[in-house]
Amino acid sequence: MEQAFAVPEAVRRRSARRIGRWFALAALLLVSMLVGVGLMQTRSLALLNTAVLYEGDNLLWSFYQLNTEYLRLRELLHLIAVETNPVEARRDSTALRERYEIFVSRIGLIEPDRMRRVVSEIDGQSDLISQMQAFVQQADPVINAAADQLSPAEARAMLQDVEAFGEPLRNLVLGANQAFAEYANRRNEAVRDTNRISIALTVFQCVLTLGLAALLVRQLRSQESRRVELEALAIKLVEARNEAEQASRAKSAFLANMSHELRTPFNGLLGMLSLLEGTRLDAEQVDLLRTARESGEHLVGLLNDVMDVTRLDSGQIDIDATPVDLPRLLADVEALMGPQARARGLTLVLDIGAGLPGAVRLDGKRLKQILFNLVGNAVKFTEVGAVHLLAATRAPSAEGGRPELILSVADTGIGMDGATVERLFQRFSQADTSIQRRFGGTGLGLEISRSLARMMGGDITVASQPGRGSVFTLCLPLDVIDRADDAAPPGVADMTNGLASAPAMAESAVPALSEVAAPAPDALDATAVDPARLRILVCDDHPVNRKLLSALLARRGNTPVMCENGALAVEQVRRERFDLVLMDMHMPVMDGLAATRAIRALASLPSQPVIVAVTADAFAEAHQRAREAGMDDVITKPMQMRDLEACLRRHFGRVAA
Repeated sequence: MEQAFAVPEAVRRRSARRIGRWFALAALLLVSMLVGVGLMQTRSLALLNTAVLYEGDNLLWSFYQLNTEYLRLRELLHLIAVETNPVEARRDSTALRERYEIFVSRIGLIEPDRMRRVVSEIDGQSDLISQMQAFVQQADPVINAAADQLSPAEARAMLQDVEAFGEPLRNLVLGANQAFAEYANRRNEAVRDTNRISIALTVFQCVLTLGLAALLVRQLRSQESRRVELEALAIKLVEARNEAEQASRAKSAFLANMSHELRTPFNGLLGMLSLLEGTRLDAEQVDLLRTARESGEHLVGLLNDVMDVTRLDSGQIDIDATPVDLPRLLADVEALMGPQARARGLTLVLDIGAGLPGAVRLDGKRLKQILFNLVGNAVKFTEVGAVHLLAATRAPSAEGGRPELILSVADTGIGMDGATVERLFQRFSQADTSIQRRFGGTGLGLEISRSLARMMGGDITVASQPGRGSVFTLCLPLDVIDRADDAAPPGVADMTNGLASAPAMAESAVPALSEVAAPAPDALDATAVDPARLRILVCDDHPVNRKLLSALLARRGNTPVMCENGALAVEQVRRERFDLVLMDMHMPVMDGLAATRAIRALASLPSQPVIVAVTADAFAEAHQRAREAGMDDVITKPMQMRDLEACLRRHFGRVAA
């Protein structure tokens, strides 16, 4: 499934990059096209503005007007020069002044600066304007002086000056006509070019828009196809997850069944061996019996390791931090592991630092499991010398941090090299990989211990040298109960092989947890029950288990009542009074949970019995279900005499146990 998911993802990324490049190119072309259209429109607007600005004044018409006024001025001068009638001469002189003023005003309309944005200067234009301006300078005094009438002689003189620039003016008009015609052609051609370019750009814009639309449609289809693929993949992943969850549930059910099926014969095997051990045996038989019992206990340990690994993988192990008497817990570990060390000729030394607190909050059961594993490994891999269990505290490494509990297990055993240390906490990894496998084991204990330590917020580290032993150090966050602010003395002494120990932290004078929580012996004795007067009902479908429980209870002086299923147990409790019911959880007809609920629902009973589950199901969920059904306690198979005595001590006092 991972490969099926990774390939479409890689394809999608390549497709996305390719489509992104196409979109970027299309966007660049579109921007370029829009810029071109903008430039063309700007040019067209400039041409239009120029045409509007200068065609409004009609530059070419200015040349024609100047030429027309020139001809009219020349005609009047000619009439005045040949006129003999004084009245007509005076009228012509008055008209001459008006025509002269109009002629002068038309000279400024053909200035080169005024038409430079349209056409360049026409040949002879500046010279003609200069001649006309010179004529004006000469004619102004004459016309202004002759207020009533211009004399024929003056008129002839002015006519001669005017006729001097008649030919240049005619040539200028023709040149202007040609220049403006060329300008009009250029303007019209530019407008046509602009229109053609605009049309081409518009067509290109339409094509590009269609291309973008096609690319968008393609992208949408690709996205739709991708969505369909992802939905199909999601369905497959959901199906695979469901299959995995179903397989996990099946595995859990299988492990629960296997645990039950394996622990049931182990219960009979170890129980009968325990009973046999209490009979009269010679030395050889005792040795053989002890070997058989140790082998059975070893098999149970392997089963527990496999079950713990399974629960860790499925997340079924929870950390339950409760108040714990830490020195007493360490003393229990020493008491239980000491005989094992002495049996191998070793010394187990418990060294508790002066700063170690009394009552702390942690999961004591898991801490014991870790320490049993570490101390057991140290004993197993040490042939000569001693095993040291050192307990100390370490101050917080940073401001606001929490102090740490440091538990180190040091031995004088075979030690390990660097390569072995690196793979030490891997599953099924063992320090001894030789063919002889002198030390055995599953290679699961250290992995389980480190996983539990990390679930508790700490970790396990190791330092070792071949032939010089090993030191396993467990660091856990320390939560001291009612800790006082007394100063702590220095830390514990150095460990074996020169490895430094952790410094100590502040200690409080906290009473032992047993003094706070455990009832006093007198109180137990006050509520104690005579073991011979306990009425006990044993409900188990397996004949070996019934035989074992019958033998264990007979040793205590009891005569238990036996039944094979939960329905019979409910009927027995309805008819007779029982102090204790030892109830198996997995039985035909009616299981232990249903039977317990039925017994708790009996309103006719004067008092409810103590119901203890005796089950081969070691999962925490099974224990929780037992308590929810109304059971008072749980004993896990294989069960031995000490387990039964501990249960009786909890519920009926020390005498009954």
